[in-house]
Amino acid sequence: MNIILVLPRVSYRGGERIFYTLALGLTRLGHRVKIITASVDEKNAFPFDKKILLVSPPKLINMFLQSNVSLFLFSFPVLLVLLALSAKDTDIIDSESFFSLWASIIIGKLFGKKVVWTIFAFERKPLGGSLLNNLFAHTLRKIDRFFARQADGYACIAPRIARVVKRTYGIEGVRLTIPAIDLARFKKAKRGKFTKKFAGERGKLLLLPATLHPKKNQELAIYSLKRILKVFPGSKLILLGEGKDEGRLRRLSKSLGLNRNVVFAGVAKGGSMGEYYKISDVVLVTSKVENEGLSMTAFEALACWKMPIVSKGAGAAEIIEGKRIGLVANPTPADYSRMVIEYLGHPGKYKTILSRGNRFVRGELTLEKFARDTEELFFLI
Repeated sequence: MNIILVLPRVSYRGGERIFYTLALGLTRLGHRVKIITASVDEKNAFPFDKKILLVSPPKLINMFLQSNVSLFLFSFPVLLVLLALSAKDTDIIDSESFFSLWASIIIGKLFGKKVVWTIFAFERKPLGGSLLNNLFAHTLRKIDRFFARQADGYACIAPRIARVVKRTYGIEGVRLTIPAIDLARFKKAKRGKFTKKFAGERGKLLLLPATLHPKKNQELAIYSLKRILKVFPGSKLILLGEGKDEGRLRRLSKSLGLNRNVVFAGVAKGGSMGEYYKISDVVLVTSKVENEGLSMTAFEALACWKMPIVSKGAGAAEIIEGKRIGLVANPTPADYSRMVIEYLGHPGKYKTILSRGNRFVRGELTLEKFARDTEELFFLI
């Protein structure tokens, strides 16, 4: 089967990583996979396996589409052209949301191809501001609803997403497909220069891998660190990622006297992600988005035998709590820091939970299972 996966941008973030692991799994089942994108973040994008074809615009157009504004304005026509050039020989188009989906639906109808909408997360800001802005947003929602209901199949990565898609779009039968963890990504880990400096650090190392964005709620970890330091002096919080919220988070850390304890480590490249998990004592997931998808960080941590402490607002909390494979805390500095302190003080008490979580990830979140579940949906439509 010839399969196209469509997303607006390829960088280092979760949604792109999920589609990439799906592509890896599908190629191992013998399918030919293309990933079509309007923009590649060449600075931070992860390398692609040779079996997966990445289709992106020419270099000058790609450079122009690096900003979020230009991507919003022009990703739709760019994806429309790239899809039209590739659609003839394809069997299935599997697309992310919004403009990616719009372009996929149009090309699917023109070329007689089946289209699956895969929903990683769902975020809709409330209407507000000027009448013109409200009218524009309302119009986009109407168009989006129209295209969303034209897809031939639907998949999501978290139970809460299936519920919100039904409520918002009136779409039933959204298939829950939990993504895979590519264990090879961590087996190849090499000890980098940055992680070496933490060897022998006094205190504990708290790792928080996420885009620096208000919805990822890193400030919860920073405020919690203030309390954690009273019990574990010298501890450090490693913020792994980049984003527009970095300046505010740096100012917050400084105002709390934590600028030496909060480390802004940037994007983990190559095999260094596995090394960060290795050196950490605990992994934090602090998101507070109502309809976030599945915070894969929690499951990556379990794959590396590290305990994730997940806030109740995070997308992974429902599965982590339901299957008892990690720790879930209220998203307040008092409650969250209390959970971190309890775990760091008595990690042996939680060995059963950690072992159960590791078995779950290695048994259920495999590339083959993810690919076969998705393949089954493709065959059904």
